[in-house]
Amino acid sequence: MWWKWRKKAIYDIVEYWNQRDNPNSKIPDERNTKIHIDFVNSNIGTDDKILDFGPGVGRILPAYNEHNKITGYDISSKYKKRLLETAEKQKINLDLIVEDKVLTKFTFEDNQFTTAVSISVLLHQPPEHITNIMCELARISEKVIIVSWHDPKISYDYDDEERDKTKFCFNHNYKEICAENNLIINSWDYKSEGKQVYFIYEKK
Repeated sequence: MWWKWRKKAIYDIVEYWNQRDNPNSKIPDERNTKIHIDFVNSNIGTDDKILDFGPGVGRILPAYNEHNKITGYDISSKYKKRLLETAEKQKINLDLIVEDKVLTKFTFEDNQFTTAVSISVLLHQPPEHITNIMCELARISEKVIIVSWHDPKISYDYDDEERDKTKFCFNHNYKEICAENNLIINSWDYKSEGKQVYFIYEKK
């Protein structure tokens, strides 16, 4: 199975992000930033308490209202300075937490947040982590907003030697993960042009 190959490729997720110069695509048209911001903004409340899971350099911060209480959670401090500068410019009060490791259980209480937001982050989580991360996001928040690369036309256990494995992008079966872990998908929109899925889920 393809994920077994990737485990052999020694994908250290913390090291990967500590070494990557930019968390986003270098091609602006591939980022779909405005669409992502609009999607998040249209699904959060004015006073929501929000967890931004994997905020990077703050690309999605314009989606938030200055009255929102924002907590950023990341495993790398590489982009911390740029992120905090972006938050200051957007007049967003951001409390940033950096763990520098992948936790089995997040250090947050049940339903601590109104909404957890994770944009273009889950695709970088390897198969051995993805289910736990999705369940943890649902545990600590009332709902979870996701945008991720997704290609339903290819098998989830494919082994394609031609793909660029240095980017470590994983194609997860989000619907199956939710169904098997008592998570309800409330909204699902797949955009084939960018091979991205926009969905919202919560625990039952």
